[in-house]
Amino acid sequence: MIFSTINSCKKDPPVVDNLFDGNVIILGHRGMGELYKYPGNTWESIAPAIEIGVDGCEVDIQMTKDSVLVLYHDTYLEDKTNCDSTIYSHNWSEISGCTYYSSMDNIYLISVDNLFSRLPDVKSKYFSFDVKIADGVTDPVVYFGTFSRAIQNICAKYNMTEQVFVEGQQYLLNAFRDAGLQNKIFINSGVDIYTSSEQAAEMGAYGVACSAKNVTKEDVKAAHNKGLHVMMWGMQTNAENKEAIAKNPDIVQTDKPIEMLKMFDRYKK
Repeated sequence: MIFSTINSCKKDPPVVDNLFDGNVIILGHRGMGELYKYPGNTWESIAPAIEIGVDGCEVDIQMTKDSVLVLYHDTYLEDKTNCDSTIYSHNWSEISGCTYYSSMDNIYLISVDNLFSRLPDVKSKYFSFDVKIADGVTDPVVYFGTFSRAIQNICAKYNMTEQVFVEGQQYLLNAFRDAGLQNKIFINSGVDIYTSSEQAAEMGAYGVACSAKNVTKEDVKAAHNKGLHVMMWGMQTNAENKEAIAKNPDIVQTDKPIEMLKMFDRYKK
């Protein structure tokens, strides 16, 4: 009789030196990521990400003329949907029936309210709002104040202020702060994390958001030494997931959430 022994060599999760004592908040980029079969910023992309075990999602947020927060990335609706013009030029009732161009029918534009109301146990999840500013705003002070209040109101409705991060440029975040925003804010650094870290420390921000490709382990440590949390984005392969984690981030936005969850043995099949 021949006996065969199968040994499964399970790798230990990576050790991460960050401000969360080694824990990493894993966010799906717009849901399941840019490479997923359905458009990002939709229920059809976000719900599956939550189901497989991510801590939450990064989403792009715009505001309608009547102050409804809508998930959408591009400037013009016609770029990805069967509607036209911009989010800000419409009331929500005018665009709530917009559908995405997709291989699957009836993928609708959704509001933050719609998303939060449909997610089970939403209070246990994290979301990072990447705020998109409308073109042609005639009174920025009023616009920023209204936008800030819209975020405050939706977070208060679902008790999500501590769970919702807000990303943006320094001028926007300052305006939001002046309008009373209490969420944790992240200055989006683009490619220069040093300058953004200086700005973030000066204004008492919670952290900086940066491309994983344009930051080093030493950059992250310098930000941590200032008490700033580092949120990374731009990981579209498993190799890029691993490279990002090796730099000790606190939060990641990944286009490969399954692989990232498997790395930490947190994937729910």
